Amino acid sequence: MRQLQILLLIFIAVVCLSACGNIPGSGEKIAYINWEEAVKAHPRHEALKQGQAEYDKLLAYRDQQADIAHKQISGLALLQKIKQNSKSSYYEADYRTSLYAKQAEEQHAFKAVLQKAADEADEILASERESIENDYQLRLFNLRLRLDTVRMKPEDRKQVEAELKSVRTEMLDKLEEVNRRRNEIIAGKTAPAREAMQQRIAEYASGLRSELHGKLQDDIAKDDKDLQQGPEAFSKVLAVIDGRLDKIKEGNDKIASEISHDIESRVTRLAKERGYTIVFNKVKVNVKADDITAEVIKELKKSK
Repeated sequence: MRQLQILLLIFIAVVCLSACGNIPGSGEKIAYINWEEAVKAHPRHEALKQGQAEYDKLLAYRDQQADIAHKQISGLALLQKIKQNSKSSYYEADYRTSLYAKQAEEQHAFKAVLQKAADEADEILASERESIENDYQLRLFNLRLRLDTVRMKPEDRKQVEAELKSVRTEMLDKLEEVNRRRNEIIAGKTAPAREAMQQRIAEYASGLRSELHGKLQDDIAKDDKDLQQGPEAFSKVLAVIDGRLDKIKEGNDKIASEISHDIESRVTRLAKERGYTIVFNKVKVNVKADDITAEVIKELKKSK
């Protein structure tokens, strides 16, 4: 029980000795050891020091590589985004070019339908157009003849010119009305073909848009897969480094445990031999206690 009490007190980092110090008449024998000095003097401390340096160096290397990889992956992601935007613009241009070609093809075929409808409309309105032209042709001819052959007073000439202009306007208005009805006939005859053409163009545009969108998504998926290979490969590299770090730490922990065990065993032996009831590993206040650090170090060096 006495030995257990000593071992437990060795692990106290800072102790307030005013509460448990060597009080006169208490009969307690107290000792202390400078634990850090004892660790440094241990034969395996240099190995522990080298192992910790190796661990710190490898850890710094890992962090450096992780930072580099992060920047590279971020750069690759930006380049991929630019590439995808470029592909999107390319597919959009391809869509417009193909759609314009389809529209031109449909318009070319529609011209034949339009020409046929125009011929039919002209045939329907031919007699009416001819009647109008015949009705006004003689009137216009007589008015032009008067202006060219008859000597008139200026005011009379102006009156004839005004009448000629009025007759010509009247004839053009009637011919314009015929043209309006001609356009209505053409529109009516070509409406089914026009609607069918517009439907074909709309279906073609929808199918083309869907096709190109699918291609773009496939390209994006492929790029994402390629980009993902970078982090996956780097994760494998980090896993190797982490494995090495764990192995080094395991070795360091083992050496540190051995050092602690060696120091504790020698402290325990000295305490038993000399009758110490309390051994502290660090003293912060003035207290009457035996310093056994040198003796422990001497014992440790014998084990080399």
